Amino acid sequence: MAMTSTSSRPRRDIERGENQAPLGTIMTAPPMSAATHAAIARTRTAARRCAEDARDRRALATDDWSS
Repeated sequence: MAMTSTSSRPRRDIERGENQAPLGTIMTAPPMSAATHAAIARTRTAARRCAEDARDRRALATDDWSS
C-alpha cells in the first residue's frame, strides 16, 4: 500500500475522497443543525433513488433485447 510522504495515512483514503481536514478544524466546527442534516439526507436519498431507477430502467431495456 502506497503511503504519502507527509502522512502515515494510506493513499487510497485520498483517492476515495475521504475527509482530509485537520483534527483541530473538525473538533472546533459548530454542529450541523437538524434542518441542515435533514436537507442533506433528502438530497442523498433522492440521488440514490434516481441512480437506482436508472439502473432498473437500463436492466429492463437490456432484458427486452436479450430475449
